[in-house]
Amino acid sequence: MTAIEQKKWIGIDEKLFLMYSIDKFFHKKLGAVQKSKFFGNYHELIEKNIVISIKSGRYDKNMNELYIRFGTFDYDEKKGKQIIIARIFFNEKKQKRGNGVSLLLTLCEIAEKFDYKIIRFEAPNKNCRAFCKRLGFSDSCSISRTDLIFNLHDYLFKKSAEKYLF
Repeated sequence: MTAIEQKKWIGIDEKLFLMYSIDKFFHKKLGAVQKSKFFGNYHELIEKNIVISIKSGRYDKNMNELYIRFGTFDYDEKKGKQIIIARIFFNEKKQKRGNGVSLLLTLCEIAEKFDYKIIRFEAPNKNCRAFCKRLGFSDSCSISRTDLIFNLHDYLFKKSAEKYLF
């Protein structure tokens, strides 16, 4: 396997970092104690893609949930490694508090460290589409890692400037 081919695979160290990062976000930002889970993946194998899921609360207004796929996908292999946010839900108390931006910052850190090229939302609702539009995602709610990093820094700078100027 060449070095370029190896970058398309997810190893044990990357899996552990992914789980740690998602758990840390869930615990620190959302106050949840649940641990993330792999679906159908094993820690000791290298794989082209993995799924991480984490949920807190019950199926009501107190639930927070993430379902994210990481890796290279056969139907989209030319785009390289991607992070696909398949399901995201923050309970009402956690919405409009910067948690979406914090999640994207966490995902950008992962993307930089492990060479993910694209971050996208799958089947976003209208609120998610509006959020994506504010951060410069395409109409299909997809964005390159480098564009997202730039847009997040720009967005956060403007937010902090508004706080002090107006």
